[in-house]
Amino acid sequence: MKQSVIAHQIFKKFGFYEISRYNDNQNADYFYELELQEKPIDEETLSTQSLLQFKVLGQINRIFESLDMQFWLRGGWAIDFILGQVTREHSDIDIVTWLHNRQSLEQTLIEAGFRCAPVSELQTNFYQNELEVSIIYLTRNQAGQITANGFPEWVWRSDALPLRSYTLHHVSTRTLSPQQLLDNLLIYEQGTGRKLRSKDYDSIRILQEIIIEKKSRT
Repeated sequence: MKQSVIAHQIFKKFGFYEISRYNDNQNADYFYELELQEKPIDEETLSTQSLLQFKVLGQINRIFESLDMQFWLRGGWAIDFILGQVTREHSDIDIVTWLHNRQSLEQTLIEAGFRCAPVSELQTNFYQNELEVSIIYLTRNQAGQITANGFPEWVWRSDALPLRSYTLHHVSTRTLSPQQLLDNLLIYEQGTGRKLRSKDYDSIRILQEIIIEKKSRT
């Protein structure tokens, strides 16, 4: 029971709605998976930048749907969608998609009014009203493993790209798995040459707690 109570406290702290029942409760009917449900958001509590980013995310969603393509959020916005609440202001929107989507996707984004700023084999940045959308491209190696395009040594987890969607402020999207989000943060210094920032340490702590809670239910 103690482990269940601790998990419940962790999720309450981050604004989750808890609908699980635990097997140490003799009156429980069955186990239910913990679902992260959308919390109502008061727009007055959101910054102008956050509201504009939700608008851009909705536009990106529609573009991917029109092209029958998939994408996953990464970075700070991914964590917020998993938590079901906006925890802080974000400087950009980070997403990943498959390399074979690149040509059609980038042409469609340009036609939709996004300004294109190629960065590398791995990444292209787009701008809409000065809001940055960073896209990195994934592929598979000969062994079938997920890798970052142009960085074959950067092998991702096999479960990095779950199909589950999260909804926040009327926008529904997929995110990288919590463990992959954590992995990406832990190699941040190695990959960028820059020190971890305060917000990165906060994200690491939150992701570790989410992962611990998930393990407690398996």
